[in-house]
Amino acid sequence: MHTRKILVTGAAGGIGGYLGRHWQDKYDLRLTDRRPLDYDISGCTEFIQAGISNLDEMRALCDGVDTVVHLAADPSPKADFYESLLNNNIMGLFNGFQAAADQGCRRVVYASSVNAVVGHPEGYEVTEKSLIHPINHYGACKVLGEALAWSFFHKHEITTVCIRFGRVRVKVPEVKDPDDHVDWISGRDIGNLIERSIEIEGIDVAIAHGFSRHRNCRYSIAQTCAQLGYTPLDGTAMLNR
Repeated sequence: MHTRKILVTGAAGGIGGYLGRHWQDKYDLRLTDRRPLDYDISGCTEFIQAGISNLDEMRALCDGVDTVVHLAADPSPKADFYESLLNNNIMGLFNGFQAAADQGCRRVVYASSVNAVVGHPEGYEVTEKSLIHPINHYGACKVLGEALAWSFFHKHEITTVCIRFGRVRVKVPEVKDPDDHVDWISGRDIGNLIERSIEIEGIDVAIAHGFSRHRNCRYSIAQTCAQLGYTPLDGTAMLNR
């Protein structure tokens, strides 16, 4: 087990649940979610049921933490701004960064989304350096998180990796045609990418693309692999024809 203390928000969700299940022997984990967990943590991992919209609760969660893996948010691109996004995806987002800074955390790994850049036209290769182009308020909130990563670096010197996740497929889906356009990332590639985002040194703020390796995907992972040392194990490009 690594000695780093890792806080995972949104630990009852898809990505957080995968980390909570598979990282109990890898890191000193503190898991949090407003919902109870539906998996066993075997007494070796800490779980605190809490919400991210309360800054004082977030500060308590970040106490003694090296890295905050900030996943908690409303995951729906159709979420209503006033009913959900304002509280969960803006206030909760800001609180995650502020609490990490207040408690002297070294790094934030922030779950951004492909929705931050999904508006680029078909046929355009979207790289990690492409301009932001959200088409919904959910994506705009994710862009705000990427901007906050920079402001918190300049104000508090906290480093961040922002991962623009594609479709999460914890279990690798059946591939009918390897040349079909796909944009998913598998569970073990998620674990690999987030681990590299925690461990990499020498970065200020990095934008990463969260995809497995595919033959036909408009979202490039070249810079992500080169900068973070990410090596996908799944994807259509890994299949023998």
